[in-house]
Amino acid sequence: MPITLNAYQAAGESGLKALTYKKTMPEEVRIEASRKMNEYFAARLPKNEHVGKLWFQVVAKDNRITASERRPYFQDPSKTTTSEFFQVRYTDYDGKWHLYWKRASGKWWPYVPTREINSIDDCLAELENDPRHCFLG
Repeated sequence: MPITLNAYQAAGESGLKALTYKKTMPEEVRIEASRKMNEYFAARLPKNEHVGKLWFQVVAKDNRITASERRPYFQDPSKTTTSEFFQVRYTDYDGKWHLYWKRASGKWWPYVPTREINSIDDCLAELENDPRHCFLG
């Protein structure tokens, strides 16, 4: 299945609405999803000479949670660069999660999962698998 489907093709009406849905996700959903995402990324931080040089940040706003990677700038290690690479959006009227990846244009694009997505755990499993190399290359 191609990864350039539009939001409706990727996830139907819910996927289309997730693009413009601004209602804040329920607090308990946000807290649990943010906690799981923070745990997921914390487990992937380097435990060698690169400790403290790579960070992940998880930011929740409205119906979405965005993950960013922060690392030293390769041309000047005294500076850092931050790149958003993974986003989930939640539509509370149907309880669905939607995944997004950031294209080279800087725009978020609906990700077509290889498995059914029913929870934040499913989103993280898809990120871990990343069969199309959309998220971390």
